[in-house]
Amino acid sequence: MISGTLVAPGDKVLDGIGDYKMGNGLYEANRRVYASVTGYVNVYGFRDKTDNLVQVIEVRRSENQLDNELLPFNGAVVTAKVMAVGLRFAKCDIISIGDKVYKKRFSALLPKKKLRPLEPELSEPFKNFVRPNDYILAKVCDDAGIKDKFVLSIAENELGVVLCRGKYGEPMQKVDWNTVVSTRTGRTELRKMAKVPQKCMLPSYSNQTDSSA
Repeated sequence: MISGTLVAPGDKVLDGIGDYKMGNGLYEANRRVYASVTGYVNVYGFRDKTDNLVQVIEVRRSENQLDNELLPFNGAVVTAKVMAVGLRFAKCDIISIGDKVYKKRFSALLPKKKLRPLEPELSEPFKNFVRPNDYILAKVCDDAGIKDKFVLSIAENELGVVLCRGKYGEPMQKVDWNTVVSTRTGRTELRKMAKVPQKCMLPSYSNQTDSSA
């Protein structure tokens, strides 16, 4: 079955699930896979915790990505958690699009060239922008050099850090768009803070229990 094909309940999608993982809108009978809803066949991939590529087949009710259980797509504004920082990339987990929180997290990379346009070379480029355990508002984008992971950018003024904590897990308060201060120690740190519009609704990730935060 070709991705994008319109199917109705009971239509055969695959003769066998094979190497695919079965997603929403499908059921299996007699080793064959059938549509359980009217919609469009869609195939996408993501990296699991062991970095293996998992191919998922599903039926979406609409061709419009905003109407479905979404995979992050180019141009989508997402909330992500910074997991680790290196010299060239920050490793992130995408956790939501808008106010929709994913059941699973999607691994992504934030390259240093996606921090801010024409940013000069720095010995520790991420120190001025994001740090591990920060929550960021970012945009999914293309990068010709990265094919197997989602790529994020915080280059736009509206994008950047929306929640961060200090050394002892205490909240950090915004001083200005480039600086935060510890509510416990008074120590300041550099960040690129997101200029989030008033109407932008973020998920309640700040209330989630997270031992690493």
